[in-house]
Amino acid sequence: MGGTCERFGDTRFVPTEFETGWIAHFLARMDRRQFRHEDRSRIRMRFSDYWRWSFRTTFEDDDIEIRTRDEIGVDSLTWASGYPHGDSDWPDSRSTADRIMADCSPEERHAMTVRNVVALYCLPIEA
Repeated sequence: MGGTCERFGDTRFVPTEFETGWIAHFLARMDRRQFRHEDRSRIRMRFSDYWRWSFRTTFEDDDIEIRTRDEIGVDSLTWASGYPHGDSDWPDSRSTADRIMADCSPEERHAMTVRNVVALYCLPIEA
């Protein structure tokens, strides 16, 4: 709310290694708060728009996050296996991803498993 994303527009913040089902609620709450209580002159967009612009996050086996992907923004989400952490779903990572993304379109799945990470890290491969 202080304008950091506005001042540093090319910076990407990437919170990782936790479940992401809370994000949709957080974005809706911050949008409501912004328009009720904040001086909006410091920022030009809704908080949720800044999220989609400046934030990327990873998820592993979070069913709730996938159900709220339209609110969070598919382009903000990247699937991660969590390997080699002890709570990783490896060696069942592929079946977990298949289960979690069963209701996703092929385009959404490609975005969350390939395109978004290629764009975030400027990887030299076709996405």
